[in-house]
Amino acid sequence: MKKNRLLSNIIISVLIGALSGFAAGTISNSYFQKIYDASLGEINFSNGNYRGSNLVIRDPGKVVVQENDMVQQTLNSVQSSLVGIIDNSKNKIDDKKLSDFYRADESAGQGFIMTSDGWILTNFKIDKSGDYSVVTSDDKIYPIDKIVTDKLTPFYFIHISALDLPVRKFADPTSINTGETALVANWNGNDIVTSVKNANVETHDNLTRSSDGFYTSISLADNPDGGLVVLDLAGNVIGFNRGGQIEPIYHLTAAFQSLLTYKEIKRPSLGVNYINYSDLVPLKSTSNLDYKGALIYKDKSGIAVVSGSSASAVGLKEGDTILAVDNTNIDQNDNLTDVIQGYNAGDTVMVTYLRNGVKNQIAVKLGELK
Repeated sequence: MKKNRLLSNIIISVLIGALSGFAAGTISNSYFQKIYDASLGEINFSNGNYRGSNLVIRDPGKVVVQENDMVQQTLNSVQSSLVGIIDNSKNKIDDKKLSDFYRADESAGQGFIMTSDGWILTNFKIDKSGDYSVVTSDDKIYPIDKIVTDKLTPFYFIHISALDLPVRKFADPTSINTGETALVANWNGNDIVTSVKNANVETHDNLTRSSDGFYTSISLADNPDGGLVVLDLAGNVIGFNRGGQIEPIYHLTAAFQSLLTYKEIKRPSLGVNYINYSDLVPLKSTSNLDYKGALIYKDKSGIAVVSGSSASAVGLKEGDTILAVDNTNIDQNDNLTDVIQGYNAGDTVMVTYLRNGVKNQIAVKLGELK
């Protein structure tokens, strides 16, 4: 009797242990699939399919993916906004039976749809529109009918005659934060999940900078050299990849608006060189002074205010400190270049500046960058 009871207890214990292990495994898989803190070198979820879901987590020790399903859904949805750029002379199949087809897996470049009526952004240099075509995610092929070059970024806007193309929302610049998850999407489906390492990286070597050129970028945790468009977890566009450094979307906003208005890019120009006081550390003897703004100062060529520029026309000069443009203060969060380049050529702005300790305001009509 005792032996039978002991045997029954053993069997029950084994069954309970097995069921507990099964339940724990199920809960663990379900839960930790949602919250994953990786410590390996690279995680690859590729399925091997062309333009499929070939998801790679680069440097996962720096990345925490909290919503795997959301990541996958976002990457799947963005594929419809990506296009391939094919070389008309190289991608056709040299076979009579297949002469009406292109090789889809040999695109020369890729682009991102910016407007529903056919404007596409690309980092692939195209000299002649007739040499290349665009293929969309639904395998439709369109000839390129226009190419527009941006003077301040290494990107090109190309146009195709199409309607109702899928577009995505641009991220608010103030919502781009260090440490947040970033998704790098690629036309061929080799997508990357990483994170924002620094949301405002200075890329210039000199203390003096120009109001008519960008000096900031977004750096990602592992500087991925693949992919084109960079998105946040909600699928909003953060920026575009240029060899590991990310051109923030706000660098292209004014160019994009100008393109829609004028069918060409008219970049604004103020025409000053300056030093950010936020880049300097005051001596103890001056630490009680509140230094802010952009000090108009000579560059390496000895020019502080460009001759014939908008700044020159209203009498701004070396030694003036620009404190604000309209209602935006110039400080460590908003440098003069990014503020000016947020306008269009021809816009009139109110510039608040300090000269000999006296605060002044003046209306300035921004010129066009040549």
